[in-house]
Amino acid sequence: MARAVTWLAVCLIVVGALMVAYNPLLSRYATIIADTTPPQPSSANTLLVCYPSFDNPDPNLAATSLPTSSTSPGLLYPGKSCELVLIVYEDNPDVATITIVDQSSGSTIVSSASMRLHSQTSPNIVRYAYGWTVPSSLSKVYAFTVLVKDVAGNSATWTYYGQTSGGVQGYFTINGVKVQSTSDVIVLKTRSLAVEFYATSGASSIQYVHVTIKDQKTGTYVGGFDQYGQPVYMTKASSGDKWTQSITLPYDGKFIITGTVYPIGASSVTLMSLAVSTGAEFPIDPLTVAGVALIAVGAIVFVKTRED
Repeated sequence: MARAVTWLAVCLIVVGALMVAYNPLLSRYATIIADTTPPQPSSANTLLVCYPSFDNPDPNLAATSLPTSSTSPGLLYPGKSCELVLIVYEDNPDVATITIVDQSSGSTIVSSASMRLHSQTSPNIVRYAYGWTVPSSLSKVYAFTVLVKDVAGNSATWTYYGQTSGGVQGYFTINGVKVQSTSDVIVLKTRSLAVEFYATSGASSIQYVHVTIKDQKTGTYVGGFDQYGQPVYMTKASSGDKWTQSITLPYDGKFIITGTVYPIGASSVTLMSLAVSTGAEFPIDPLTVAGVALIAVGAIVFVKTRED
């Protein structure tokens, strides 16, 4: 009798458990887990990345990170299309918006525009993207404020900074002599030239510096290119704001030396174009000829006067 009661108790427990487990009414309810964690950054300073346009990429442009520091903004290419990609950690992503402000004028260029969900990879890495064409103005700083929300209503806001390239300023020196203007004339006693360029602003946006040498009489290039016609660029110093190059003129004569700076994603800027003479061929102008002639005439008159 006791054994039968034990089996009955076991059967009741099993049947009751099955009824609870497969009760259609209980299946209507779900376990609720509170999500109070807002979206998190993927890194401390490299959250927003400006990629060259995916639709029409430029092989000469590279992706750049836009940091959260306004004192060291990331590089932007004037007039170029780019894909602003935001990377965050979030299990339950919802929406993201972006606002772009011109820091110099304070004007809002883009206001709370929706960023599309670019991709989501496991376990919780989310990428939002927004296509944008960088204004063509040079040396402009822009602030990018992004607002990210998850499905639980948690939100986070970050601001990043980027600056368009250009606005490069600086000066060249030849054998230690500073080139004061593009109309300078320098007479040298040697064909060996030590050329240096010092960037006084915009150094970080300079892609390369190029010096060319042209024979003033024939108009042919005698320096600045290799044997295959490819440009030979100046070497950037470790300081980051100085470029150097040693050049040997092929023969004595008159030459035009031109120094051009190429900012990334912007138009080139010529900061040196001057005449250089070496050897016996020195600059001679009518005023110099007249002065020499007067000296000669005066000397002859003086000698004749002394003889008389």
